[in-house]
Amino acid sequence: MRKKNLKLNKKLSSKEKNIVDKAIVNSQARKVYHRKILIRSITIILSVIFLLLLTSFGVSSLLNSKGGLSVLINQRDTRISLSETRDLEKKKVYLNAKGIDYCDNITYDWLPDDLDQIDGSHNGSNYFAYTFYLINTGTEIVNVYSELRVTANTMNAVEATRIMVIKDDVTNIYAKPRTSDGAREEVPQQVLNFKSDTQVYEETINEFVPESLIKYTIVIWLEGFDPECNDNILGGGVKFVLEFSIIDDQKEPSTPQN
Repeated sequence: MRKKNLKLNKKLSSKEKNIVDKAIVNSQARKVYHRKILIRSITIILSVIFLLLLTSFGVSSLLNSKGGLSVLINQRDTRISLSETRDLEKKKVYLNAKGIDYCDNITYDWLPDDLDQIDGSHNGSNYFAYTFYLINTGTEIVNVYSELRVTANTMNAVEATRIMVIKDDVTNIYAKPRTSDGAREEVPQQVLNFKSDTQVYEETINEFVPESLIKYTIVIWLEGFDPECNDNILGGGVKFVLEFSIIDDQKEPSTPQN
């Protein structure tokens, strides 16, 4: 190519030589520019793919189908029942809410405002939400004991878990006692500690009259501001059971917590 250019230059005037030289330089410059653009584009694409893979791993490994919630009536006592809808069309003594297959950590402020306005299971992308009703279907006034327990905890994911219980218009948020340095600043209200390692809370519903109902909404998420929310819980999951039982007259009731 260089020899051909030299032969050509001998037959051309100086002005024509300048034009040819500029054309050759411009052609080579365009090739270099296009090569740089191609390399830059490939780099950007590879970086995006890497970030997507990294994000997908973190999300899918954080909380899988090991999580969920079961609600049941102890001894299958027909004096009280459960329902996923306010119309009480289907009364049951056992409800099972599906957990989240994949989720990432979030914080309280990211939760929607209408969580207690939707019946049944209404999970979000990164939180569990379930609304149901407890009904007195009997003919007598009863006292009901309820207890929310941890029944499964893999990779110790419960340490960073938050459980919000909305009972009618009263909201409480529960968490395991802190084991790492750092204050809980994720919510504007007080976070209550679990009663024990496996018991979230317990309460007694006094004088539950016939045909009355109580609305419950249970919301569960992994709190991103919790010091325990780290790589150690990747792939973990948490499972809970909320149990209701009628307190017989001969049994001593627990401390009321209305």
